[in-house]
Amino acid sequence: TLQAPLALPATGAVQLRVEVSERDDAGRRPVEVHSRPDGDGTGAPWTCPATGVLASDGPSPYSWDPRVWPPTGAVSVDADDLDPSLAALGYQYGPAFQGAQSVWKLGDEVYAEVVLPQ
Repeated sequence: TLQAPLALPATGAVQLRVEVSERDDAGRRPVEVHSRPDGDGTGAPWTCPATGVLASDGPSPYSWDPRVWPPTGAVSVDADDLDPSLAALGYQYGPAFQGAQSVWKLGDEVYAEVVLPQ
């Protein structure tokens, strides 16, 4: 689950810390991703932009075969329409998150090939 965007500085780096907890009774392991700006020692607080769960069995997290790209049956759509469509829904991202090169739709799901700016 994405809780907040992972902020990338214009220059420098970001420290990442991934914490995997003990298995629960169902055999799942909670996971948390923490980040903070690099370079100022331990003074910057850690934030948690994402959480998740690791499981060794159960249904696939994918509704498609991740070995097949683009997903079978997906329809190509104009990549230039993606950012304005997301903005109309309230998702307004900066240039670092606007690098969609190719976009496909399969039902209500959207798949994209994204290239980050230099």
